[in-house]
Amino acid sequence: MEEDVSPVCNPELLRGIPPLSTPGDLRHHRLIHDNFRMGWATWLQASGLDEIDHTGGVRFESAAYAVEAAVHGEGILLGRRVLSLPIWLQVVWFVRSTLL
Repeated sequence: MEEDVSPVCNPELLRGIPPLSTPGDLRHHRLIHDNFRMGWATWLQASGLDEIDHTGGVRFESAAYAVEAAVHGEGILLGRRVLSLPIWLQVVWFVRSTLL
């Protein structure tokens, strides 16, 4: 079964400086990493964005802490729908049909 993953963030980051309105804008923001098997390198490459540096940002061993950091506007998390469901209304999922 394939898991639904997508960048998630606090809505304020979408309107911030620099704005986050296209997937390429990820290069201007902090990436949040957790210990999930699919990391930013894999997602960026699959999305045709492998020129974005995925090595920086902040790392958490716990997915719960990573989700909490995204909710509080600390950066962009590669979120898994199943883990983010309880806070679904507090974070914004990039709309693939609009941004990709």
